Amino acid sequence: MKHQSGDSPLVMRWRPFCDIPLRDKLTLLMVAACTVVLFAATGAFFFHDYLMMRRASEEELSSLTDILGANCAAALLFEDPGAAEETLSSLDANQEMVAARVYDATGGVFATYLDQGAVRWAKDAESPEEQGDAQGLVCYDREIRVDGRRVGKLVLCKGTGELRGRMVTYAQIAAAILLGALLLAVALSRMLQRVITRPILRLTDMAGHITREKDYSIREEKRSGDEIGILVDAFNGMLDEIEQRDRQLEAHRRTLEAEVRKRTAELREREAHYRNLYETAHVGLYRTQADEDRFLNANRELARMFGYGSVEELLREGRPSQCYEHSADRWTMLEKSRREGRVESFEFEGRRRDGTSCDCILSGRYYAETDTLEGAVLDISERKRAERDLERARDELQVVNEKLRGSMEQAQRAAEEAAEASRAKSDFLARMSHELRTPLNAVLGMTELLMEADLPREHRDSLQTVFSSARALLNIINDLLEVSRLESGKLELDVDSFDLKGCIESAFDIVRSRRAPEQVKLHFSVADEVPAHPRGDADRLRQVLLNLLSNAVKFTREGEIELRVWKSREEENRVTLAFAVRDTGIGMTEEELEKIFDPFVQADPGTTRRYGGTGLGLTISRELCRLMGGDLQAESTPGEGSTFTFTVRVQRGEKKAGASMQAEPAEVAPDDDLGRRHPLRILLAEDNPVNRMVAMRMLGRLGYSAELAENGREALERVQQRRFDVVLMDIQMPELDGLDATRKIKAQFGARSPYIIGVTAHAYEEDQRACFNAGMSDYVAKPIRLAELAEALRRAPGGEAESETESETESESESE
Repeated sequence: MKHQSGDSPLVMRWRPFCDIPLRDKLTLLMVAACTVVLFAATGAFFFHDYLMMRRASEEELSSLTDILGANCAAALLFEDPGAAEETLSSLDANQEMVAARVYDATGGVFATYLDQGAVRWAKDAESPEEQGDAQGLVCYDREIRVDGRRVGKLVLCKGTGELRGRMVTYAQIAAAILLGALLLAVALSRMLQRVITRPILRLTDMAGHITREKDYSIREEKRSGDEIGILVDAFNGMLDEIEQRDRQLEAHRRTLEAEVRKRTAELREREAHYRNLYETAHVGLYRTQADEDRFLNANRELARMFGYGSVEELLREGRPSQCYEHSADRWTMLEKSRREGRVESFEFEGRRRDGTSCDCILSGRYYAETDTLEGAVLDISERKRAERDLERARDELQVVNEKLRGSMEQAQRAAEEAAEASRAKSDFLARMSHELRTPLNAVLGMTELLMEADLPREHRDSLQTVFSSARALLNIINDLLEVSRLESGKLELDVDSFDLKGCIESAFDIVRSRRAPEQVKLHFSVADEVPAHPRGDADRLRQVLLNLLSNAVKFTREGEIELRVWKSREEENRVTLAFAVRDTGIGMTEEELEKIFDPFVQADPGTTRRYGGTGLGLTISRELCRLMGGDLQAESTPGEGSTFTFTVRVQRGEKKAGASMQAEPAEVAPDDDLGRRHPLRILLAEDNPVNRMVAMRMLGRLGYSAELAENGREALERVQQRRFDVVLMDIQMPELDGLDATRKIKAQFGARSPYIIGVTAHAYEEDQRACFNAGMSDYVAKPIRLAELAEALRRAPGGEAESETESETESESESE
């Protein structure tokens, strides 16, 4: 039982009071409370009455002072002390008035009144208050004024006998009231305390009875809702809790007894179960006496493992040492178990009763107190055989792996050789492209220049045939290189915002200007939901459109070619656009449709002879569509036409104008006057004599002349020697190529560098980027078109070198 202790010093001081019975405590407390209250009330009334009586005396003195002061005013004016004393003598009629004095204007004593010598005036008192304090009187003073002028002062003093008598009377009355109230309080306390003490005493008696009888079912009746009622509820609640706990303890005791009986039964059942497991286990279980070399216990599996008919036979005839093929194994096991207290996974070669051997593994625990060892033995003969078989299989697998590794190395070498062959093919095609474009540059350039000359119609038609054939050959070369780039994965997309409708119109304009017969109508429609300015590769999209539209024009002699564009799918910020090119041409059969996307294959072998082409356009178009996240499919009916449908994935562009579409330059008439209107000093850097001649002829056709440099080093020296407005820089040149020459010029001259136009037979985007990264300002692909060259020269800023030339000429003239 716990008790709280640690009373404070105040509690210890009141300990005797705490030991008094509750009834006496209540009586003492009530009497003390009444006494304090009555004393406080009586004192308050007594003090209040004293103040009221003193205030009445002061008011009486004030009135009397006013009257006597007025009567003494004349005596002061005429300086007649006798008259003043006569006036003061009228105070004899008032028994409480014991003294009075009149002072003149200077403060001197003018007249004095004393009650038959009962008191004497204190000479040292300077004020009425000091006089009253000195004599125990109530004094009051008032100035005497005549017409507002102070002529003196009157002081009156009154005795306090009446006040003291009244106070004594009040004290006697208060004492009588206090005594009566105390007696009444004691009587009432004795009567009323029964309401409090009786329930508490009854509760105390009940607690004593419960303590003696241990009967917690008794309850005290609650008769009020006050603190005593709360105490009764708490007492009854405590009894409920004790009774409930008793019942719970009893129930728990019965439950524990049942649980003990249940656990005992389970233990017996489990013991029987474990005994059964021990007897029927597929592992040999044993318990041996180490020094005596005998089995204390074993199961049937151990007896069977070592060739005994029963456990009894093993215990009777068998010895642990007989189960080891090599006795050293047993001593090693015993030594280890005694040293470490246990032995785990100890493998040994066992011996059966018939003398045959078996592979075994043993685990056990050693008990030093009884020198016994118990554990389990497992026959692992099958596992050992499996391990040996696995080892042989592993060796065989290693041989196979070596062979496979050799095959993989051969395959890797073959793949590297294939990649090297692919690179060699790409390099070969690039070189062939350059080598083929170089003579084509001369053929196309010279043919274009001759076509501008005034020639007979027959010659002009022949030149047109040569020009068209050369352009067709150039297209074939471009298709071959495009296929090679797609196969090698070198083709990359240039994603930017572009005007979709402008891209389509550009493709239609090119097709109309090149091939479209007048009997064929070309038109297109774009659905409203299609974004006007998506983000994608506009050049590759236009290339696919050109291939499909050119195909449609080639196989359609009359009718119409229609392009429809709609939104196929939308996901987050990406949109899949669908394009369908429908024509009313010759159409294709199912067999032909299966072959049209194979490279270097056309639907009908006669098609090449009749319509021309390499059979690469559709292959390139499908690969480009797949590169742009879509695909290309075809539907056709012989004699009715074909429909090619492709999809591309683009990003939603901003609501602004897209990237400008750079269509192929329009065919414009040569500008003979361009050199005069836009004068430029030009340096031509070209190592091929034929290309130099073609370029010089084209420049001359535009009204320009140029200085020549046969390689990049010579071009650098020429630029260092004099100023040029434009440098036409070939890319592949001996000694110093065009890119390195451009870098050196830019590094040396900076912002004062000439306008460098790259001229090369390599006409792909990466070639253009290489030119611009090196510092070139513009780019013209071979074969050079006169219109393209003119446009590039128009974009070049000029005049500085020309002005310098004119200045040099003027200086030379003046010197002459």
